[in-house]
Amino acid sequence: MKIPASLKNPDVLGWIIYLVLTVVLAYPCVMLMFKITYDTASTWTRVVGGIFVAAILAGFISWLGNEIWFRIKRRSRNKKRKIARKTKK
Repeated sequence: MKIPASLKNPDVLGWIIYLVLTVVLAYPCVMLMFKITYDTASTWTRVVGGIFVAAILAGFISWLGNEIWFRIKRRSRNKKRKIARKTKK
C-alpha cells in the first residue's frame, strides 16, 4: 500500500491525528457535559461545551503522542550517529 507524500509530513499527520481524536472524544465529552451540568443549561450549551472539551483533550493527547514519538526518533537518530562516529575512528 502506497502512502501519500502528504502523510509523511509530521505536521499533516499531527493535524489528522488531532481531528480524529476530536471526533472520537466528542460523544463521550458531550455525555459528560450532560451529566455534570444543571438541568437548566440549554442543549446547545452542553453540546458545544462537550465538543470544546473534546478538542482540548484531543490537543493534549496528540501533543503528548507527538512528543513521545519525537523523542524516540531523536534517540534512535543519536544512536546511529554515535555508531557512525565510532566506526569512522
